[in-house]
Amino acid sequence: MLPARSMATAADGASRFDRAKAAAGEEITGVIPAAAVQRGVTYADELETAEDGDTFTVGGVAVETLHTPGHTSGMTSYLVGDALLTTGDGLFTESVARPDLEEGDEGAPDAARQLYETLQNVILPLDNDVVIAGAHFSDAAEPSDDGTYTAPLGDLVEEMEPLTSAEASFVETVLADMPPRPANYEDIIATNLGQRETDDEEAFELELGPNNCAASQDALTGD
Repeated sequence: MLPARSMATAADGASRFDRAKAAAGEEITGVIPAAAVQRGVTYADELETAEDGDTFTVGGVAVETLHTPGHTSGMTSYLVGDALLTTGDGLFTESVARPDLEEGDEGAPDAARQLYETLQNVILPLDNDVVIAGAHFSDAAEPSDDGTYTAPLGDLVEEMEPLTSAEASFVETVLADMPPRPANYEDIIATNLGQRETDDEEAFELELGPNNCAASQDALTGD
């Protein structure tokens, strides 16, 4: 089984689950978050649906599904063995998610408040030793000692002030310095929903350029 983050609704990278399944055969079972299905994914019936709190076993390791909306309404994280949280585009080692890609500027404040609730009620209550692994990183990010762009949750809480700020301050910070939206993000979303046919070459071209899914152009960690 291969649990997949809510790539079906991502705006910065084209889902290639079909390629992975073709290469590995029927041993792979695709898992799509139930919240992502609600956004109109056309191929959801080919995948197994993961509800918030559902647990799957992958290679003998338990993987728990956590609905973590804010970046998008369908954003989902996976807690692997109570030791690592794959946060998709929800939380990075240098910033938090931008909230304007699903509903635009008008819906961004509400999405930012939703992200705040997700962080406070779903992610931050996890053990401080849980390693946070975002889907990508910006130029402002610094790798950890092992070369990966991951960090223990406790370190991020200490270094990223918005994680411990009040809601109003958090929303203001998130909305204040968002970088340009990812190039071709509308075409990427349509591709990931299954509403647009995209071959490998075009998918590669759609993903060129920086991944601008973080809320800030500069790191929110440090001074």
